[in-house]
Amino acid sequence: GSWVGWLIRDLQKMLPSRFMYWFFENMPQDEAIEMIFKYADYEQIPIEDDVAFLMANLTEGNPCYISSLFSSLYPKKEFITEEGLQKTLEFEILNRSGQIRGAWMEYLEYAFSEINGDDKGMTKRILLYLCQHKDREISRKEIKDALKLEMSDVELEKRMDTLVRCDIVEQGTTQFDYQSVRDNIFDKLFRGRYQKEITEFDPNEISNEYKASFQDWKQKYHIMAGKYGQLKGIFGEYKIIEHLKYKAFKQNSLYNSMMQNLPTDFEFVPYESVWKYNVSPVYQQRFELDVLARASQPGDYSLMGEVKNRDKKFSLKEAKEFLNKAQEVMKLEKIAKCVCFVFSMKGFTKETISFFTSYQIAYSDDKRWLEKYKSI
Repeated sequence: GSWVGWLIRDLQKMLPSRFMYWFFENMPQDEAIEMIFKYADYEQIPIEDDVAFLMANLTEGNPCYISSLFSSLYPKKEFITEEGLQKTLEFEILNRSGQIRGAWMEYLEYAFSEINGDDKGMTKRILLYLCQHKDREISRKEIKDALKLEMSDVELEKRMDTLVRCDIVEQGTTQFDYQSVRDNIFDKLFRGRYQKEITEFDPNEISNEYKASFQDWKQKYHIMAGKYGQLKGIFGEYKIIEHLKYKAFKQNSLYNSMMQNLPTDFEFVPYESVWKYNVSPVYQQRFELDVLARASQPGDYSLMGEVKNRDKKFSLKEAKEFLNKAQEVMKLEKIAKCVCFVFSMKGFTKETISFFTSYQIAYSDDKRWLEKYKSI
């Protein structure tokens, strides 16, 4: 953010009033979770469902924070346990080798240099005060009175404007109000780096705060996982994709036994690509497939799948809709040899199974598809 801010400031000096601004927010929770799973797959770092949920909430969908956690230099980095996530995060914000810490330190050092140093630590005291009250906007008058600052309103305004331009402070509702960056990471990073020189501070406070946050988010995870099919569906799709990418072709007999109504000559193979499929925006009709595994060899079967990890059976209506989608994708992607399959955690109605038999659609309710692929 700050790098872009610096560039925009230079452009404004050379080409004033020539630009329109469009600000991107952090990703919503479901997209953040999907991004985390994709990073885990690309980096070959296993991650558990509850840890992915914790990471999505911890980073608040910030792509920079998510990528930094996966590429962290922390030697014991792992995301199988929440403790592994917490230790990786603490390394990122407290250790000098942390990428998140390094990026924010660049912004802070640049801001301090723009302010011509930090006379008597005034800027650090201001930032600490904003961090301690990050849930609300703070006026310049409150900052000046609370910290007993001996500076003019003009000087304080210039100092605050510099912090806003560096993306360290957010402009409030008016030009007179300011607010700290409202995420779960910056204030702890800033306090870990500077609070001890400003006031008495025990860095263990940060660990304790994260432990409390983790407990709260973990409780919410269990509530959401039990209540919302979307969250369970995301996890189900990812696990089945993992199996198809890394395991199924190595144990054909086992995985064939986990699926019903497969062609007699069917074999799982190392696929060219396996992921969730969304039709290109150039087409008027919008639809998606939960799983598309494209075979790399013309003689092998590709796979198109629907995943329902929920508390009701897969219906005949859904089966017909899925088949129509799959047939459209086969045309669009020019896939000649393909097996369509449906996974449903709670099984299928009798009419649906008859439909599958008639149209040679494979199906499964075997819970082993939802286990981590390394455990089978």
